[in-house]
Amino acid sequence: MPVQTISPRRPAKRAAPPSLGQRLLGGSRHALRALVAPVRARPVLAGSLFAFAVLSGWVGTNALTGQSGRHSHPLLATRPQPGDAAVDLPSLPVPLVKDVQDALAEAGYYTAAPDGRPGKATAAAIRAFQTDHGLAVDGDASPRLLAALRAAARPTDEETGSLPQRTERVASLETGRSDDASRAPVPAAAVPAAVPAGPSRDLVRRVQEGLRAAKVAELDADGIMGARTEAAIRTFQASQGLNVNGVPDEALAKRLKALGTRK
Repeated sequence: MPVQTISPRRPAKRAAPPSLGQRLLGGSRHALRALVAPVRARPVLAGSLFAFAVLSGWVGTNALTGQSGRHSHPLLATRPQPGDAAVDLPSLPVPLVKDVQDALAEAGYYTAAPDGRPGKATAAAIRAFQTDHGLAVDGDASPRLLAALRAAARPTDEETGSLPQRTERVASLETGRSDDASRAPVPAAAVPAAVPAGPSRDLVRRVQEGLRAAKVAELDADGIMGARTEAAIRTFQASQGLNVNGVPDEALAKRLKALGTRK
């Protein structure tokens, strides 16, 4: 019986590994398919994003490299650059400041032309008025200051239509009244026979304490009726819409006390 001989099997040849170029080409194809797949799924959205990216790139490139000089209105400017025009913030007139300047000019404290623009001259005039009338010195134009200025203004002479000049106020401790130093002497026949007594020192003291508590003026509660006390009373009466006469009374003292109690 013939003997069968079995020949050994030859090992299969292994395929050669892909080269670097083949791997790069395969990766590029895979990436391209990944990019094209969303575009095919949503072509409108993809086209819009592409157009936006192109437009943004063009605008940025033009802003960074296509301008021959500085932009007139840069978006990211945080401080003035050399050559920029100076910006004057208080350039527009303020009605309240204009009224205060007019009142200060009538009172003889402000000599410049009233223009409604706050400045050093206006602040200096306000401080001078506040110092003369015993008010808190801050140099600011405020409605309370305007009320004080109007309260301190002398009434207009109906016959001549002119305002008398501002004169120094002289306080009379005996009568508690304040008279002008330049007032013409009154004929004896025109003087009344009985002169009403002035407010008591206790009433004046209580009014002074109330004015100081309301921060209208820094007054000494000494019970003496003087020019500073009268000016402070006029200021408070004008701010409260009362009859501006500068005279202390029980109603005024009670109003000041109630105001201090609420605070």
